[in-house]
Order: sequence, then structure tokens, then C-alpha cells
Amino acid sequence: MTSCYSGTTIRSYHKLFNGYEFAYLPLHYKLNIYFRDLEHYVAENASVLDPNASAETIYNEELYKMLSDYLDMNVSHNDKKENSFLFQTNTY
Repeated sequence: MTSCYSGTTIRSYHKLFNGYEFAYLPLHYKLNIYFRDLEHYVAENASVLDPNASAETIYNEELYKMLSDYLDMNVSHNDKKENSFLFQTNTY
């Protein structure tokens, strides 16, 4: 089973700030495929997993973690860009 939590990134807009890559969520159809795979995985490995674990709870936990990680990363990049831009405008 492959994870949809891949850390996929996209280049910053207009290539103004080289080296800044933004994380984005996978497309909806990839998330749907991942959920179906996760349902099969949970069904096949029910004896090994936590009795309260379901595909929906695992999916929600991973999606929540992915969103929070990506938001933190993107906010951090935006802060760095803003400071870099302010520094460049003050020096020129």
C-alpha cells in the first residue's frame, strides 16, 4: 500500500524566489484511490491493527497530519519570502 502522504511540492509562483517550494495536497482522485487501498489494507490486517482502527479513522488522522505539516511548511516559506523581499527592497 502506498501512502498519499508523499510530501509533493510545487515551485513558487513566477520563479521570483528560487528555492522556495510549496507543499500541496494530492488530487482528489488520488486521495480516493488511497482511501480504497486503505480499506482493503484494514480488512486484510484487522487482526494486527488496533480493534478501534477503521479505514476512516486512519485516513482522517493522516489527512489531518498532512494538512498541518503542509500548512506549517508553507507558512514558514511565506515568512522567509517576506523577510527576504523586505531585505532586498531596503538594500536597493
